Amino acid sequence: MNTIEWIEDKSNLIDIQLNEFFKKNEFKLQLMNTYPIICNYLSVNNDIEGLEQRSFEDHNVLFKAFMKYQNIISKINERTVFVASKENFCFFMGWTTKFYDDMLSNTSEEVKAMMEMINDYIIDSQLSAGQQGLLKANLTKFRAQTAGEHGHSLITQKEQLSSGGKNTELKSKEQLIAELEGMGLNKQLVGNTYPHSKK
Repeated sequence: MNTIEWIEDKSNLIDIQLNEFFKKNEFKLQLMNTYPIICNYLSVNNDIEGLEQRSFEDHNVLFKAFMKYQNIISKINERTVFVASKENFCFFMGWTTKFYDDMLSNTSEEVKAMMEMINDYIIDSQLSAGQQGLLKANLTKFRAQTAGEHGHSLITQKEQLSSGGKNTELKSKEQLIAELEGMGLNKQLVGNTYPHSKK
């Protein structure tokens, strides 16, 4: 069985299992922690025996898998809140998170571009869910991850734009005080703002 066939069979089986699950638990979904249950369904057919036969070196195969994943996430969210994440995408693909990271950095340009699209989808999904208050306890963890993964590059980009792409050095406290005083700010006020500065 090639990778495309595996994705098709897996997606069809997930669809059947999810429909049965939602039909059976229609009136008690709000009382359940559905996340581990749904992740279990996403992991179906991730047999170790077939792992070596599955190849994701073709960006078209990866695109097909991504479309199926998006479709499944969309259907789940018609019934309950289930936010896309790197972890549950890996459950769907039969990957480890390390393999996901490797696919983002150590593959062909076409595959990297596809992985960046997937990564953007996951980040956008989580930011959207966070803004709507749907992530709850996971929101703080995600914000920390987002800041760690993306905050530095965003700040760097902002600094480059504001400085015309030149390296800038941080000014000392004394330089900032002198500039504030030079703008006509009351010396007494500056001293109160920086109580340990020399007046």
